[in-house]
Amino acid sequence: MAENTREVVLFENGVEFYRGKLSGNFDYKRGKIFGDIKPFSAGINFTITVSNGKDKDGTWKPSTFVDCTAFGELANTIQERYSAKDEIEFIGKFDNKKGKDGRMYPKFLVWNVPRMKPESDEPKYADGTPSYEEVPDDSDLPF
Repeated sequence: MAENTREVVLFENGVEFYRGKLSGNFDYKRGKIFGDIKPFSAGINFTITVSNGKDKDGTWKPSTFVDCTAFGELANTIQERYSAKDEIEFIGKFDNKKGKDGRMYPKFLVWNVPRMKPESDEPKYADGTPSYEEVPDDSDLPF
């Protein structure tokens, strides 16, 4: 029996940055984080907006919202390095969740972030704001 996998190679500016095999339920997603990352006991939930491109007239189509969940150390790393409006790309497993209205909605379980946002050297408070105060430059004062 043939295995239901495909090899995926991701490039940017002609340089390969990810190569791996994905089964039928896995996909590559890239979008901007919409709203806050919400932690729970075993991981995090977040939503990304994904572009649907332009229509024939050249106007942008409305974005699609994709719910995402990550667990364990990967969840901790994403929560530390990303915030609202940051762009993220990941390999995830397609899953469904039941909404409050009883309908099924798609979501992705995040398995890998090929190009993780680098860790910031800048110290921050718990709420994510810089732990220093910006001091105005007074070099233009005449005295």
